[in-house]
Amino acid sequence: MLQNTLTNRRGFSLAEMVLVVAVLAILLGISTPSLFGFIKQRDIQTEENTLQEMRRALQAYVADKNALPPAASWATALAGYTNLSAAEMGQDQWGTARAYVPFTDTTRTIQGAPVPINYATILSAGPNRLAAAAAGIAVASDAFAPLVNTTWWAAQTTPALVVASFGALAAREDDLMVKFTDYPEKLERYNLTLQRMDRVANAVESVSRVRYSEVVAYCSGNTTDVNCTTPGTIEKWVYYPIGLPTAGGASAAGLHRYEAIYAAAGTPASDQVQVNNGGTEAQRRADMVKLMRLLGLPDDFCCSALELASDNLPKAFYYFSNPRPRGISGGCSTRPGFTDQKLPARLGTQNNDAASPPTCG
Repeated sequence: MLQNTLTNRRGFSLAEMVLVVAVLAILLGISTPSLFGFIKQRDIQTEENTLQEMRRALQAYVADKNALPPAASWATALAGYTNLSAAEMGQDQWGTARAYVPFTDTTRTIQGAPVPINYATILSAGPNRLAAAAAGIAVASDAFAPLVNTTWWAAQTTPALVVASFGALAAREDDLMVKFTDYPEKLERYNLTLQRMDRVANAVESVSRVRYSEVVAYCSGNTTDVNCTTPGTIEKWVYYPIGLPTAGGASAAGLHRYEAIYAAAGTPASDQVQVNNGGTEAQRRADMVKLMRLLGLPDDFCCSALELASDNLPKAFYYFSNPRPRGISGGCSTRPGFTDQKLPARLGTQNNDAASPPTCG
């Protein structure tokens, strides 16, 4: 009985062991490529997600600084705009240095104002760690070439070629790339600037009509005020908040708190709004903010949503309550005098009578 029990408890035979090992080997051979493929695809997806996060950081940086990060320290510059560290941005998922290529097109103008358009790419050499050359992408010794290489898209001879090259850019083989441009944001800001200018113009016209009605009511039957006795004078006055430069002559002082275009002796009262186009950028911005409050508009309607001034703050509009008329030849005529017919107030993004067509502010 004991011998039978021991016999029943013996282990696998050699043939059985060989069969089990063979089956395991086959299963491992089948599953290994799938496992490695899964790991590779996971790393690629991680890299793509990281590149998109870096693109969002670029977008935030440009919106804040109105410029691209410098090429020499781009990863450090972007570190404050994402949860990625500079080291994580500097190298890709496989430990290879990423390439960052910036370019700013400074030839664009909108409504006479210069509008820089920024372009940038960030590239990864991919799982094989070997950079692949492509149209507009330079490679040297299996790595992305330095930016001085003339085949980079940012080193094209004209901005038009740069834009065309940027649009056609595509990574080759297993390389990965993300592209960024702030052109859509600039277009949105351009439209917002136009909306602000329209609102300001409409508000100024509304205020001027109210001021005119006040003067007409004041002068109705009034024969003692010198400003009410000359036929046609009231119609020729422009009842806009004051904008410099001004010509001589007095307005109907005391008719309302914010007088007509001219103040007595060309000097406004202390409680008047006057936009000084010839002053500093900060002074004109402050004057335009006061004007917005008079018109009942938000303070930021004082300025362009698109262009920054030299102090890196929004550039204030130029406001002229008594603009010069444009001549037939395109030049600027003499500014209307106190008793001359006036033009509507003018709002613009520049103060340059020599421009073509001239501002004639």
